[in-house]
Formats: sequence, C-alpha cells, structure tokens
Amino acid sequence: MDWHLPQSILPFKFNYLESSYHRLPPGEKPDWLSAVRQPAAANVMFSSKESLATKTGEFGVGRCDYLAQLVREFHETRSQEAKRQILANLANFAYDPINFEFLRLHRVIDLFIDTLPDEDESLAEFAVGGLCNLCVDPQNQEYILQNNGIQRLQNLLQSKNQEIVCSTITTLIYLKTPSSLKDLQAKPLINRLSDLAACPNKRISNLAHLFLSEEDVENFTLLSGDSNPVHQGPNAVVHGAFLNSLVSCIMGTKVPGPGCMVASQNIKYPNPCQVGEFVEVSVILTGMKMDLIKCRYTVMAKPNKDSSLAESRLVLSGDANLIKIEDQKKRAKNK
Repeated sequence: MDWHLPQSILPFKFNYLESSYHRLPPGEKPDWLSAVRQPAAANVMFSSKESLATKTGEFGVGRCDYLAQLVREFHETRSQEAKRQILANLANFAYDPINFEFLRLHRVIDLFIDTLPDEDESLAEFAVGGLCNLCVDPQNQEYILQNNGIQRLQNLLQSKNQEIVCSTITTLIYLKTPSSLKDLQAKPLINRLSDLAACPNKRISNLAHLFLSEEDVENFTLLSGDSNPVHQGPNAVVHGAFLNSLVSCIMGTKVPGPGCMVASQNIKYPNPCQVGEFVEVSVILTGMKMDLIKCRYTVMAKPNKDSSLAESRLVLSGDANLIKIEDQKKRAKNK
C-alpha cells in the first residue's frame, strides 16, 4: 500500500536581477518603468555589501534609497501598469537576504500584505511572490504572522491563478512556527488544502500534500513529545515510530486484518525517510499456528509514486509475532 509523503518542491521564487541605478540631474523626474525593465547586469543568487557598492558606483543611488523611491512611486502613481512593474521589482528584491533590512525599513512587507486582496490578479501574484521570497527569514515570518498574514493568504487559495496558489501554499509552509500552528490547523484551511491535494495540477497537488504531510509529522511530534530537531525544518526526517504506525495500520486492517494485535516485533531503520517522499508499505505473512501469526514487512521510500525499484530506498524492515484476539476469546469460552 502506498502513502504519499509528497515530493518536496522548492518554493516559487522570482529571479533576482542585479541592475545599476544612477542619480538623475536635479529636477529630472525618474522613469521608474524604464528602471525596473533594465536588463540584468549579472545573474547571481545573493549579493554582498561589496558587490552592491561596486554596482552602485561613485554616483549611484544606494539600494536602500532606491527601494524607498520604488515604494513612494508605487503609492503615488495612478498607472496600474506602473504599479505592476514596481511590485514585480520589489518582489525580485525580496529574493536576496541582503535586502531584508531595507524592505522592513520601508514597510515593503506591509505593502505586499495589503496588496494580497487586490482585484488586479497580477498585483496579487507579485505580492504573494514577494512574501514567499522573504518569509524564509524568522523576523519576516513573525512580522507576517502578527499582521494577519495567514488569513490574507488563506483567501488566495480560492484563486484560479495557479501561480498565486502555488506561492500561497509555499508561503504557508514556511510560516509554520509553534505560535502559528493553531491558525494553520484551522478546519477551513485544512479542508481547502485537502481539496487542492486532488488538483490536476501536479505542482499544486504536491505542495498541498506536502503541507498536509508536514501537518501529520507535526501532530505526531506533539502527540509523542519527540521534538528532536531532525524532525523539523526543510529536510525533516519522518519519525521511525510514525513509519512503524503505517505498518501497524496494514497489519490491523488488511494483513492479517481486524482483531490482530502485535505481541512482539523486531525493527531496523537502515535509511532515513524524509518528509516529502512517497512510501510503500509491504506486509507478508510467513506463518500461522493456532492464534499466533508471523509476518515480515518493509517500508520503501521513493522520490515519486512511479519510481523504479532502483530509485527506492529501504527505510524500515522487520518481523513481528501477532495474536488473534477473537480466536483466543473463542477458545477461552469453549474451555
């Protein structure tokens, strides 16, 4: 039997563009659309203070000042197209951690949050993309949570724009903190994500499954009290006891079936299973005598449901002795 601990997907990210910005002569009004459309001078993952200084140049506008100008122009312009271009540019800047301090200073996070319910689909897409980019930072996470971010994001799950939905689910995954679990486990949100898990779009369904499977692991953590850090974060390892519970599910409901209880078992965990993987559980009966049933079992982890055996990893193996409670009761009654 297969369980889907879905394949982890990297969060949706805007491509970060590095450009040079230069001071204009006194009295000349800046052309913001031209600025945001500048070709990239270099494609890099993240910037350093040294690279910013080099790109700014002797007469350049500093990054902090440039972001302030973008925010001001966003609020002042009456052009909807200009707003789209500016917000897309701000979302790009949100990709690079070196900009986080500047973005907080100029309240860009507020701008993103306030724009989420906008009727302009492009603005909403850029806004949630910006939040998705910067929510990996704990300080940004906390700010989003304190400013009604979850409720605003939850409303976007009804959008017909697939990019908006993907970015929204990814952002919600990154917003999982001890203080936000109650809000993220609210029934309306879980119901909507359950619906999205059946979405034909694989990106959306995988992300929804990932959110829900992480929820299972988190609930198991709360139930068991096992808060080992290896079971948390982007590369979280599934609890061994959680995997064994899947085996128990098969034994108690399928093979051998209802009425059986485990009397003893031996378990090995040769490899870790990460949240986001598919797992295949196999239980094989190896012997029966009176009310004693013997079986062996394996749990295989694989990147996706259709992965070959060569792509799979053994994450649990073992054998068990089970007893049939009903048979014991019948014999006791006959005596």
